[in-house]
Amino acid sequence: MSAIPSVNLQEVFEQQVQQTTQRIEAITSSNRMAGLLQQNFRDNILNGTYDPATLIYEADENKDNIISVDELNNLIFKLTNENPPAWVSELLFKFMGKDTNEGIMLTEYYAYLTTLGVSPPD
Repeated sequence: MSAIPSVNLQEVFEQQVQQTTQRIEAITSSNRMAGLLQQNFRDNILNGTYDPATLIYEADENKDNIISVDELNNLIFKLTNENPPAWVSELLFKFMGKDTNEGIMLTEYYAYLTTLGVSPPD
């Protein structure tokens, strides 16, 4: 019987962050509005407008380890007191390599938050 290869989860996560960063750069380089949204989101996190704990712990409302478009929209509403237009959630899903018909796995979401300067939970 062959041994199961060990997986360094930190390396896997770092690769996911790198892939997310590359995807964001590709999208924002050709879409000015996407770049503005990304910069605004980053600025609000770094300036303390958006609480990282809220971003992390309140995103997955039903605790199934998948963030749906409705859950993401609810989180954006909690942060801004505004319902986001559909293009905002669509763009955020694209940043994470998904479409709004799919859910975002928590690791994908944490990789995205890491690109914004938020440390994921342990």
